Amino acid sequence: MEYIEIFELIGVVAFAMAGVLVGIEYGFDLFGIFVLAFLTALGGGLFRDIMLGNHPPVCFTHFSYIICVAITVVVFLIFLKIFDTRLGKGDIHKIKALITFFDAVGLGIFCVTGTIFAMDMGFGDNMLLCVASGLVTSIVGGMCRDVLATRKPVVLRKEIYAVAAIIGSVLYYLTYDIIGNVVAIYLCAIIVTVIRLVSVRKRVNMLFRVKNERLKDKDDDHDDYFDHYGFEDYHGRHSDK
Repeated sequence: MEYIEIFELIGVVAFAMAGVLVGIEYGFDLFGIFVLAFLTALGGGLFRDIMLGNHPPVCFTHFSYIICVAITVVVFLIFLKIFDTRLGKGDIHKIKALITFFDAVGLGIFCVTGTIFAMDMGFGDNMLLCVASGLVTSIVGGMCRDVLATRKPVVLRKEIYAVAAIIGSVLYYLTYDIIGNVVAIYLCAIIVTVIRLVSVRKRVNMLFRVKNERLKDKDDDHDDYFDHYGFEDYHGRHSDK
């Protein structure tokens, strides 16, 4: 299990670095960048603990995670500051590609460890809850980051991410008692990592496409919709009272 803990920390580092990049992209100050990094890296586990009734949450009792995030943010910010003007488009692309790779590794590990966490707490007979635990552990941090950055959560609109976590959690739950715990952990984590990386490489996604462009037009005035169905008169009558 020591290797799993190492991979978990690698995932924490990758998630924290992703939070730093989003913070810089959306103009957050230093405190905001730290908040985004901590939420991205530890938000999923925090939400999982609240959902399962584990108090206090693990991130506040095992300080290695918080220390890991703090060191990652400081080192990454210093690196970006030193090489600020020296980083070309190709260099930035390589950095993001590396983060994407370790993010995929973290996704695979977190969805499995989140499932194991629920089972260890005595919920092993509840498959839905165990899978949900694996899912929220691996994706909720990124969703919180995106909400704070006022953008649509990436896990809900780009490539295969949450679905890969669900697959990994379900596979672990169904196979750990058949092929052994350790083998199931590594196998499922690898499968999720591969699914994620292939989806990024091949640009695979689950977008629901329609040909009617008006359904996708975000610039339509919503008031026109209400006026069309007679709400204008309703609001007019009640505003006079």
